[in-house]
Amino acid sequence: SVDLKKTMIEDRDERSMLVKLKNPINDDVPYLRTFLVPGLLQTAQRNVSRGNFDFSIFEMGQVFKAHKKPRSMPQVGLGFAPKKILQKEIDGALPIAHNHVALIGIGEVAKSAWWGSGFKHSWVTITQQFTNIMGQLGISFELNQKALAPWHPVRSAEILINGEVVGHLGELHTKVCENFSLSQVVTAMELNVDLLYA
Repeated sequence: SVDLKKTMIEDRDERSMLVKLKNPINDDVPYLRTFLVPGLLQTAQRNVSRGNFDFSIFEMGQVFKAHKKPRSMPQVGLGFAPKKILQKEIDGALPIAHNHVALIGIGEVAKSAWWGSGFKHSWVTITQQFTNIMGQLGISFELNQKALAPWHPVRSAEILINGEVVGHLGELHTKVCENFSLSQVVTAMELNVDLLYA
């Protein structure tokens, strides 16, 4: 479980409203994640601590959002499938789930060697990577500079498709990098895949 304070997420941010499992598989990780970047930062921290300083990693998976008003789960008996109306109540009590994809990059994108100097992950490289992906998909988008933790307040942007925010990209805040023992620039992108498909 990631301490969200390390990502500079504020208490009023909806990503800080975690859903706690009553019966988690692992008692150390009782909460459902609200976005993917924190888990990738933990992975990056582990890689850097083992001497791997230049890499990109990604993850695709579900994230969960709590309902604004808590909903109680109806009691379900054993040995039979719930009736349709009860199934609707069960579905309505579950947290809101979305499919996301996220990636982070750290260190050099292209390695320095005898043939010349490489180049490092930066605001420019993450923007180019995203532009290439959207170009291959044939999707028009806009980037709107807007501060959102854990991203850098200036070298980051929200991603809009048809006026709807579908994600965020850019360099991560230097304080967030320090909190994960990462001394280099770290870039990150996270997209709501459900909105992208729509």
